[in-house]
Amino acid sequence: MLTYSLFQLATHVFHHVERIENEKLSAIKDLIVRKEKWSPYVKSKWEEHAKHSARFQCTDTGDDKWEVRNKVSGKCNIVEFRSPCPSCDCNRFKASLLPCSHICSAITANPSCNEVYDVQNLHPRWRLVYHPLHRMAMVSLGLMAPTGNGTTNSVDDADNTAIAIYSTLTVPKSETKRYNILSQLWKQAMQQAVHA
Repeated sequence: MLTYSLFQLATHVFHHVERIENEKLSAIKDLIVRKEKWSPYVKSKWEEHAKHSARFQCTDTGDDKWEVRNKVSGKCNIVEFRSPCPSCDCNRFKASLLPCSHICSAITANPSCNEVYDVQNLHPRWRLVYHPLHRMAMVSLGLMAPTGNGTTNSVDDADNTAIAIYSTLTVPKSETKRYNILSQLWKQAMQQAVHA
């Protein structure tokens, strides 16, 4: 069995993370150059959900709420048009924060909405401008000037929104659960180091 010093393992993990970050940075730069507002993953999921939006009948219940009822099963969901984006009470939206079929259907039925595929209909978590590497990509492309302290100036307030979104993340309260998660991640890193 191969053995590695802690320094060798840390160096391997550092280089692995750096390689992945460079790949992500390159992908984000490509999306910026193509003037995309979200990733291909978001696009594919959003299009998949929009395909199924014809299955529903929408009724404006007032107060920026729409009742979206399945034409076959009769199951009803509520879509709300509030800031920062439309939301739905279905589990799919709650789990992913991506526009679900109910939201796509309500957007289509709502005369005050422009189109389904509008960045305003997408939760900030999925907007490209809020990606942690977006600023770095913009500077790398020469589309944003770096400041003296290594950060960049931005027209919008993306950092504050990203911090607000980050602060909504939950961390397991149980120390044992946190330890188990970290232990599993460490084992995965060790396996990758051995197979590298």
